[in-house]
Amino acid sequence: MIRRLVLIIVAVLGGVFMLLLMSPMFAAVFSAMRALLTGWLSFPIRTLPAVSWNWAAVGFTVLASAAILILLHRLGGWFWRSLNSSAGRWRWRWSAAAFAAVWLVFGYVLASVGVAHQVGWMLSSDEPLMRDTSLPYRMHFFMHADQIWRLAAEGDWDMAEFQARVPIHFGKYRWLEELQLIPLADASGKIRRLLVVPREPRQQETIGFAILRPIQSGGESTERTDIREISALPAAFDLSNP
Repeated sequence: MIRRLVLIIVAVLGGVFMLLLMSPMFAAVFSAMRALLTGWLSFPIRTLPAVSWNWAAVGFTVLASAAILILLHRLGGWFWRSLNSSAGRWRWRWSAAAFAAVWLVFGYVLASVGVAHQVGWMLSSDEPLMRDTSLPYRMHFFMHADQIWRLAAEGDWDMAEFQARVPIHFGKYRWLEELQLIPLADASGKIRRLLVVPREPRQQETIGFAILRPIQSGGESTERTDIREISALPAAFDLSNP
């Protein structure tokens, strides 16, 4: 009876686990847990090669720590003897433990301030906490740029019409919050170029930005979407340079 009950429980738990594996929510939860447990490793891996040591400051820290430890040991010994004259000697490991406790409290305070700052930033930031990564970001960017081109074309590339239409579509296309749209118009109010730039600096470096152009109605037509490196962004504002 007990064996059958154990087998039923194992089968139910196995089925639930398999369902979770097939669920998109499981991938999101697993990714979040992995980021919490190991995400901090990317910071020292990225920053330690660029660290330059100030050996004068390191030497001063070592000497100051040694002086503080010696003074703490003498103070601890005096306090220990004042409590009980017949007690044994104040030990160095007690002084070292007290000194380490001070540094632990210092680190705890710094970590608490950092956590509070980051939580406040996450709650007040307009950036999304999660992003769909089922497709590569570059493919998403191409798709979004094409939808923005169609949005501008529906308004006949009119500057005022485009600025009025974009806020209406924010509820429908939430990914618009991740992009900066920079329309460049001529004196008649017609958009000649529409720059689409990712807000995240990392995506700017890997993807670059897109230049959207209206297709010419007469004569030779031009490419309506042009992806360039982010270093070419300043030159894109020159309307005299096609």
